[in-house]
Amino acid sequence: MKNAFIIIALLFSAQCAFSQSISPAEDDEFCPLQDITFTVTLPRILDNTVPSVASYTNGPIIITGILPGSIKNTPTQTTCTFVGRFRDVNINQVFIVSYQTSSNPSAYSLFSFKKIKSLFYNITSSTTCKPLQLNIASVTVPRCQIVNIPINFQNIQWSTFGENPAYCFGTITTYEYLLPKNWSIGNSTSDGTSWIKAGNNVTVTSDFSNGINGSI
Repeated sequence: MKNAFIIIALLFSAQCAFSQSISPAEDDEFCPLQDITFTVTLPRILDNTVPSVASYTNGPIIITGILPGSIKNTPTQTTCTFVGRFRDVNINQVFIVSYQTSSNPSAYSLFSFKKIKSLFYNITSSTTCKPLQLNIASVTVPRCQIVNIPINFQNIQWSTFGENPAYCFGTITTYEYLLPKNWSIGNSTSDGTSWIKAGNNVTVTSDFSNGINGSI
């Protein structure tokens, strides 16, 4: 009897191990406003039923719901797909998948995604998620001279708003600079209104005549 109990317990544990999951995984990093095909693994659903997916916490977007043709059953689990996207907001966004099993007509699974690479909400200063801090606050450039100005700072991380403790992830490596007209970074010369993409360690070159009381 003891051996039988152990076998039953192991079988139960194995079923629990793949009871629900989603791919791409909840811990992946995602760009907002891009269509993503998700594959969901659920406990075996009831025959002749179709799961449904909906936007839950903080409103991720459903592009296509779960299609009956994507449903694949085994004796112990069900897989299916849907297409969704995340809003351009760096906040935890949750999908809910509802389904029926032989033992539960109102089963559901929540899939929570915190790593949305958005800058909608500012990074709040903390020991974990640090805001952008430049090596200089301002520069004074002599008139009628061309001067090279080094600007650098530590790459910052993405952060998820409203989490306690603070939640940050990944690294931002590309930034945009707005310079006075005819100032430049490398081979990119500013027209005074267009942003220039560059990294976190650049040399800004001034112009002979522009930039008085301007800003970078």
